[in-house]
Amino acid sequence: MAKVSLFLDTRYKKGDKYALKISVAHNGTTAYYASGISLQEECWQAPTKECDGFVKKSHPDYKSLNNRIQHLVDTFESAIVDLERRGQLYSLSSARDLRNYIASSIEGRGCTTFLKYFEQVTASKSTPGTRRLFEETYRKLISFTKGKDLLFEQINVKWLEDFAAYMGGGANYKSIHLRNIRTVYNHALKRDVAKYEYYPFRKYTIKKEKTAKRDVTPEQLAEIANMELLPHQERYRDIFLLSIYLLGINMTDLLHLTADNLVGDRLYYKRHKTKRIYDIKVEKEALEIINCYRGKNYLLNFLDTSMYDSILSRINKNLKELGTTQIGKHGKKTKDTRYKFLSSYYCRHTWATIAAHLEIPKETIAAALGHGGNDVTDIYINFDRKKIDEANRKVIDFIQEKQKSNIKEKRV
Repeated sequence: MAKVSLFLDTRYKKGDKYALKISVAHNGTTAYYASGISLQEECWQAPTKECDGFVKKSHPDYKSLNNRIQHLVDTFESAIVDLERRGQLYSLSSARDLRNYIASSIEGRGCTTFLKYFEQVTASKSTPGTRRLFEETYRKLISFTKGKDLLFEQINVKWLEDFAAYMGGGANYKSIHLRNIRTVYNHALKRDVAKYEYYPFRKYTIKKEKTAKRDVTPEQLAEIANMELLPHQERYRDIFLLSIYLLGINMTDLLHLTADNLVGDRLYYKRHKTKRIYDIKVEKEALEIINCYRGKNYLLNFLDTSMYDSILSRINKNLKELGTTQIGKHGKKTKDTRYKFLSSYYCRHTWATIAAHLEIPKETIAAALGHGGNDVTDIYINFDRKKIDEANRKVIDFIQEKQKSNIKEKRV
């Protein structure tokens, strides 16, 4: 077991005093912690077999100094006993690691374990979808560690490799949970809960595979827009089109808009995911859809009667079922499933793909989608809003032309 003792460091003298340090011995190594107390050598009684070291009565403040020293020693010894009890002592391979871990508690940086901290960060996530993903990662961590908590220092490259192998699945599936771990670790670093010297993501790279583009062709989009649907399906098709007409706005942001976000013919909102401010001109096609589904508590009525998780699931389910329903012999219904791949995630990619097809400059597309740095000025102050407005009008005009062509083809 690790050992704690007191040590007056007579190697270095400041004035006529020496620094009193706590010596930590662990796994054949030794490290020192500065107590913040300096003493003249004659005022210090070095430790013996019979007693710990202490400040002699000849020092005018010996009582309070001895109380401070005893409190420090008790803190170190209690922390070591606690680590031993939890089976985590030997995960700290050296006295330096052990010293740093205990020092973080003394110096007010917290002595939080990783899983406890992960749980706190997860609970703070305001977006339901994001919170669900973090909860899933947490469950995997609990399963992997068999419910045993771990220290930030224990998460190294080898641990991450083992966790990735334990999860199974493809690279993109693993990357979701590894990125969540990295997010929590970064959160802890910013708040001095963890130390950068142990940060494993300097050396560990999260692998990711390229995914197929999630977009629908202009022809498919025109078909969807003109499709004869059951009444309950129309609203899901319409919100899909509305998202595209608003630069592929994320469904979370679209559903949570309020009337205050719409000022004249412009929509102002802060994206949940990136906290970036957006300023979008609302074209007449978008406004027509908004007016059809005006809500009481929100700009749109989708969340007036349903929770977000429920309505998002319903939107994606109905998008996959878009199509005509054929009634055959004996009244048997057969659904058209040509769009079973469709989901709300396709809106953003579809807008970008059409914009690229129209040879709209890449920088304009990037600005419209909010790509770039984290500063709001990157997009909507230094970049001309007019360019984005014109780009969106071109995209919508192109979609409208495709819709007209689709109607003509049906008549032929």
